[in-house]
Amino acid sequence: MTASRQFIRSLPFTLGVMLIISAFPSSLYAASIQHTIAKGESLAGIALEFYGNRSNFREIALFNRIENPALVRPTMKIRLPFSELVTMREGESISMLAKKEWGNPKLFPILAAANGIRNPQSVPVGTRLRIPVMVPYTLGGGESLSTVARDFYGNPKAYTSIALASGISHPDRVPVGTALRIPLILIRSSAGGGAKAVGVRPGKRTFSGLKEAQGAYRRGEFEKARDLIERRLSVLRGKDRAKALRLLASCYYAFGEREKVIRTLKESYALDPGFVPDPAMVNPDMITLYVKAKGLPNR
Repeated sequence: MTASRQFIRSLPFTLGVMLIISAFPSSLYAASIQHTIAKGESLAGIALEFYGNRSNFREIALFNRIENPALVRPTMKIRLPFSELVTMREGESISMLAKKEWGNPKLFPILAAANGIRNPQSVPVGTRLRIPVMVPYTLGGGESLSTVARDFYGNPKAYTSIALASGISHPDRVPVGTALRIPLILIRSSAGGGAKAVGVRPGKRTFSGLKEAQGAYRRGEFEKARDLIERRLSVLRGKDRAKALRLLASCYYAFGEREKVIRTLKESYALDPGFVPDPAMVNPDMITLYVKAKGLPNR
């Protein structure tokens, strides 16, 4: 995923100006296509086909408020968001474009940052701009705008972009459960191309609490390990998410929650189908659950 890492920070505006946000519509519009999930489809497979990147199943899940991507069902209707490409016209400004897209001209720094525009006051006619998708996200326990920015953008200092998009005037005092909007550039794959979904300067997503969760699990602190993983699971992708899911399944196993174990392992296999549990590290009963989860249809 690519775009401007500095995001709002690189713009010639002060944070104070950027955070003077008036109320904006609760539903920020985004270009999207409706898709009906077919038998055998998964969000990861849909993301690969639509964006060219399996890992973008997370954005699909968040955009559609799907709590568990592994539990989608055939006939379910979802929206696949993407960033429209627009061209600046005579007499237009990016503040006018922000008002048109989101109902609030003061959100123009998001457009400027996402498209690498250093002087938003002077955008030439004919300039082509991508419109960021506002992906909904709920702030979890132990999270802050900085940690969310780090997980989505690879840069904790880009939290100002999230504050701006979410209408938050005091980013250092955001309570758990606050509804956020994460501006991301999501690009559709062309019929014959390999375009990938890109975000507003994200870097590699990491799960800084995984080692801590592993340590807690080894000490027999299964509840702590479970909580650490569940708290951060929504921002993980690919094999990092699969690894965390396997540890989470082990926590569920310790609690005797076998259905949750199978469901969680099934999701991990959707992300990392080649994983083989080590019999020297996993007990025989847990191995049978791995086998059962892998054999379940991906629907």
